[in-house]
Amino acid sequence: EDKAALLDAISHLSKGDRYVLYATKHTHEYLKKYGVTTSLIYKVSEKGKPNIADMIASRSLDLIINIPSRKSDDD
Repeated sequence: EDKAALLDAISHLSKGDRYVLYATKHTHEYLKKYGVTTSLIYKVSEKGKPNIADMIASRSLDLIINIPSRKSDDD
């Protein structure tokens, strides 16, 4: 639901060469389905490069949009 609400804005940002958009696995796959190109970035808890912690430490990111996973009390 949150990803859908941001889809138009993210799609707009992805046009042209001005920005490089990074997304973690599920967001990367979701955006790809709608024609938005992103580079895959790994979560802190995942092994792989680039890792979001490394990118933050090196000050390589200008903006981070975090959409937390929502889990119900039944999960």
